[in-house]
Amino acid sequence: MYRLFLNCTASGSRNQLAFLSLNDAYGAAWHAGDRQYYSVRLQIINDVDRLAAVRNISKGDAVLLLDTERRE
Repeated sequence: MYRLFLNCTASGSRNQLAFLSLNDAYGAAWHAGDRQYYSVRLQIINDVDRLAAVRNISKGDAVLLLDTERRE
């Protein structure tokens, strides 16, 4: 989950733009062909942001915490 979150929010991977960069630049147009890909990744980003805000922790720590909870 940590790598997925980084790929969605940072510079991306394999010379591809990050999920959020594409979202900011093109809105809904870039993901029109694959709604499941989009919705799963957006849900992860929202969950991480929400947990980080509620617990006043970094997003990196929130990702690790969510990943630990998911594995249990």
